[in-house]
Amino acid sequence: MTETKKLDRWPAHHDPPSLLSLPSEILHIIFSTFSLVELANIVLVSKRSQTLVSPYLWHTLKLDSPATVKRFLSDPVQRALIRNAAFVRSLVLPPELYHVFLPHKGYHQYHPSHFANLQSINLPGKYNPRTGQTDRGSLGQDAEDAVSSLFRQNPSLTKVHIERNVGVESLLRMVSEDLPNLEDLDIEACQFGAWTAKVLLQNLPESIKHVAMIVAENEDDDVDNKMDISPTPKKHPALESLDIDLNSTEHEELILLPFLETCPNLKDYSNYTAQLVYNPRIKSILDKLGIEMRSMYNAVLDHNLDATDKEIAAVLSLSSQWTDIRLQGFRRAGPLTLAALLDHGENVVVVDVEGCSSLTSKDLCTILSKCKHLQEFITLEENEPDPITDPYILGTDLIEVKWATKSLKEWSCSIIVTRSRYDGDEAIDVEEAVKCLVLQRQVYRKLAEQTGLTTLRLNRIEAGLMDEIHYQEHCLEISLISGLEALEKLKDLQELDVSLIDHRIGVPELGWMQKHWPNLRRLNGMFGTCLNPMPGAQDWILLFRPAWLSSYEGY
Repeated sequence: MTETKKLDRWPAHHDPPSLLSLPSEILHIIFSTFSLVELANIVLVSKRSQTLVSPYLWHTLKLDSPATVKRFLSDPVQRALIRNAAFVRSLVLPPELYHVFLPHKGYHQYHPSHFANLQSINLPGKYNPRTGQTDRGSLGQDAEDAVSSLFRQNPSLTKVHIERNVGVESLLRMVSEDLPNLEDLDIEACQFGAWTAKVLLQNLPESIKHVAMIVAENEDDDVDNKMDISPTPKKHPALESLDIDLNSTEHEELILLPFLETCPNLKDYSNYTAQLVYNPRIKSILDKLGIEMRSMYNAVLDHNLDATDKEIAAVLSLSSQWTDIRLQGFRRAGPLTLAALLDHGENVVVVDVEGCSSLTSKDLCTILSKCKHLQEFITLEENEPDPITDPYILGTDLIEVKWATKSLKEWSCSIIVTRSRYDGDEAIDVEEAVKCLVLQRQVYRKLAEQTGLTTLRLNRIEAGLMDEIHYQEHCLEISLISGLEALEKLKDLQELDVSLIDHRIGVPELGWMQKHWPNLRRLNGMFGTCLNPMPGAQDWILLFRPAWLSSYEGY
């Protein structure tokens, strides 16, 4: 017995084991799983813990909210930043903090910024919470020069994402001179024409692995005399992924064809659409690289919205690698299109069939039952849902189908639930009213399976005269009594749209949403497009002012 006690004790001449005594390789794995709050608490334990944890705590500075921006402008945080800037590897820098983080212009040169070891930087636009839009206006020459200086001070930069418009000359300088080790470039927010795109692509460093850009169709080019095209194109052996929106078939020969010939190891071309199939030289190169089409939208049929069911199905049959299928406005899409989508859509992530009036409720349910990677399911036109052409799902069909996906992020589809008629507060047919509540609860439970939902849009205008507003009366009530609490697990929900439907969102429902949906930022349909506002609902909104209220103009 005594011997057992001796074995249980830790030897007196050794310190007991602790987390911080583990090898650095093990600590790296452990700390990478901790939240910022947990890391901040560990830092306070001892000087050794501060030394070990600070590189993980300061690895990423994501300054993407007003509260974060305000906190980083305080003196204590500024002093802490100066001490720990060497640990920062990834920076998300909003316009409000340019004056703090970008190099400052001196008499002849830019004074260094705090950072010298950045590997990734994102320059987002300025978000307007009232409109829900992001301003992607021009940086301006002074800011462009400061950003360029920051790039030069961080030769380890491999990933750059610019969500502001940058002048052509500055952009060319950044790409060709300031970022020698660049691997990932996203400049889709920058506006430039075909010739600039050609020059940019040729001058990318050989280390580049991914490029995303948009060629503006009507943008004037003024760089043809400022940077010559080399007679010997630079090779890009590391490039694996290319995402270029050409906006015009006229740019294929000028931009895409010569660049593809310099990319022997390209694995993915995101904007390879059916319209490129008709260019045999481009198709030949992509075939040799083993690249198939991934994106389908109405431009592939030259925006011919009268294309037949057979013609649409023929295009879908051209590839087995579809990830994004957008058939907006193809009103003749029918059983052949559906069959082709299901046969070739094993990897599809986005399905958008708004305006495809020939698709039935059961057709839509079949898509849900077959597409196991689906993340966005859209049948409603974003700005003006059309009661005649936008397809919808019957609640009775929805509850019968087993969804193949568990990763849905956006649901934008009207669900029809037949509601009982009322005389005052009393249901005319009590039995039908009970059946309706049971069906609604079943529908909520089906939606609740998609715990990653961020957008839930349910509105559909009832058929009628198009110059009048018609509300959808046969819909989910969005009330606690109808089973709303089943959606409690949708913690990531950011947008709920109940515009133009006869919902029953009152004070209890608003309080419930405030408690269980912490990330809700938009709730459309509570004011001007609300058919029968529940008593006290709008007073509650104006009194408690939830986060989503800022999305309403004037509030």
